[in-house]
Amino acid sequence: MHETEITLASILRFGDPRLESTAHAVDFPDSELNQNINHLREALVLFQQHYKWGRSIAAPQIGIMKCIVAINTPHLPSVLINPEIIWHSTETQLVWDDCMSLPEIAVEVERWKHITVKYQTIDGDIKFLESLSPQDSELLQHEIDHLSGIIMTHRMTSAHRVISRELRTA
Repeated sequence: MHETEITLASILRFGDPRLESTAHAVDFPDSELNQNINHLREALVLFQQHYKWGRSIAAPQIGIMKCIVAINTPHLPSVLINPEIIWHSTETQLVWDDCMSLPEIAVEVERWKHITVKYQTIDGDIKFLESLSPQDSELLQHEIDHLSGIIMTHRMTSAHRVISRELRTA
C-alpha cells in the first residue's frame, strides 16, 4: 500500500484470496515499515470505533503481505514483526474466535493454552513473549495464523460450532 487512505473497507473480507496467502518476513531495513504499521494501527482503530471490539490485526488483513501484527491491549507490545510461536503447552482450550475479516460470526476453535512467541521490534531487535495468559495466547495464535494464510474457519472444531457474534456478546 502506498499513500492510500485507510477506511473500514480496507479490511479484507473472507473470500479474498490474500487472506489465505502466506505473508513474507520483513527484512530489515524496510523503508515501508513505518507506513505499513501506521496503516495497520489506523485500520484497527477504525474497526474498534465502528464495532466496539477488536484487539489486534495482521497486515494481510489490509492487503499488506508482510509478517506484521498491530495490537491494542495494555499488556502486549503494540507491534510484533515476524512473530513465530517457538513453544506451546500441551494443554489446549476451546474458545470462540472472531475476526475483523468476518465480523458477523464467531466460530469455536481449539488453541494452545500457553505459548511463547519470538518476534522483532520496529528496530529489528529480537524479543520474546513468555508465560502468556490463555487470552493473549489465543489472540496471538489467531494473528500468527493470518500470517500463514490460515483463517479461523480452517480451525473450526465443527461446522456446527458457528454463532452470530451478536448472540455471543448478548
